Amino acid sequence: MLHVLVVDSDTAFVKALQDQLEGAGDVRVDVAGATQGMFERLRGDGVDLVFLSSELKEAMGALEEVKRSHPDLDVVLTATNSRMEIAVRAMKLGASDYLAKPLRAEQVAMAIERARRIRRLSEENRRLREQLRERASTQQFVGHTMEMQRVHEQIARAAQTDSCVLFVGEPGTGKEQAARAVHQGGARREHLFVHVDCRGGRPEILESEIVAAFQKASGGAVFLDEVADLPLALQTPVARVIVDRVIRPSGASADIAVDARIMASSSRNVLEAVGRGSLRQDLVERLSVTTIALPALRERLDDVPLLVDAFLKRRAASGKRAPRAVSADALSTLMAYSWPGTVHELGQAVDRACELGEGDVLERRHLPPTVIQEAEARRAMGDTEVTTRSLREMESEVIQKLLTEHRGNTEIVSKLLKIDRSTLYRKIKRYGIPLDDLKE
Repeated sequence: MLHVLVVDSDTAFVKALQDQLEGAGDVRVDVAGATQGMFERLRGDGVDLVFLSSELKEAMGALEEVKRSHPDLDVVLTATNSRMEIAVRAMKLGASDYLAKPLRAEQVAMAIERARRIRRLSEENRRLREQLRERASTQQFVGHTMEMQRVHEQIARAAQTDSCVLFVGEPGTGKEQAARAVHQGGARREHLFVHVDCRGGRPEILESEIVAAFQKASGGAVFLDEVADLPLALQTPVARVIVDRVIRPSGASADIAVDARIMASSSRNVLEAVGRGSLRQDLVERLSVTTIALPALRERLDDVPLLVDAFLKRRAASGKRAPRAVSADALSTLMAYSWPGTVHELGQAVDRACELGEGDVLERRHLPPTVIQEAEARRAMGDTEVTTRSLREMESEVIQKLLTEHRGNTEIVSKLLKIDRSTLYRKIKRYGIPLDDLKE
């Protein structure tokens, strides 16, 4: 529906124009009697077309300010007695047209059609920009290890549904990229994917951001990032959105219909948050129709070469310096590091090496000192050749040793290793550790 704002103090003219606009069909008309009211309405729902009376006080100044703050807004200046110098100035300030009152039906129809065309182009440009951003993001979501194959399979299945998805994993594991991949592969891909950061901020501001996100993402998807940090007061209305598909802002007397897929992420253990009382259990249950756990990079080191190649290709595509190859020593060093900052840290390390290095080969000496030092420490411990396989053997031995010492108590062992129990169980399964035998 086209949103038109008429700014004029002439009630007879306003009534006639309003009848013409509403007669065109699929047009919503708002009225402001002064320029101040115009600015107040422009701060609300998106306005597509403004009819502004040149007889109003400060009309030309208001036109200039509106075009500065809303450069794409279609503004038509109206006048009882048209004057050439006013028309010239209005056009210089960005008015789409300058029309004499009363307006003829064909003039109003032409203004409506122009505004609709501008809106269609604007929405198409926005959609294309969003799709390009999503594709760039999902291209970084790479991996061919067993862990990532499982994630890709889960993403493909989730994309075929419209249910809620909860992404869990350490910071930097790619939870938002995974959500974008689900969105891009689903039926709502032509509509917006809107991100909401649930961390920090005043609850009333966060509430308005959530309401705006559901309105903006109509037909698309809303991604609630770090939902475990959502204030308790806002968790009930979000849980209600999932069930009833409506949301009511504070102080409002009516619900707003919601047509958006809901996805969320958490770097924290959601079950522990529920146990502490900081996260509602019903919200977790409704969000986790599908749960996708993203592995940390240290759990899929075989993906490091593929990720490095993806980072280099991205740099080359953006016109930045990118070596054509990576030395064996540099690659083995990258694969020996534990990557506490996960994929983001790896990307920064590659960028640093590219900026410091010269030639067509990325060399070990240009990697961050912390990465080099950890690789050297592992070699000093007896790893003459640092490979993914040797690291996994070491990890398997450590886990089995701890489980044996603590009679298979996974809670104690997960705390000692500083990983959550679900990650520990995945490793136990991966390494074929006989957990039941250790409990005896």
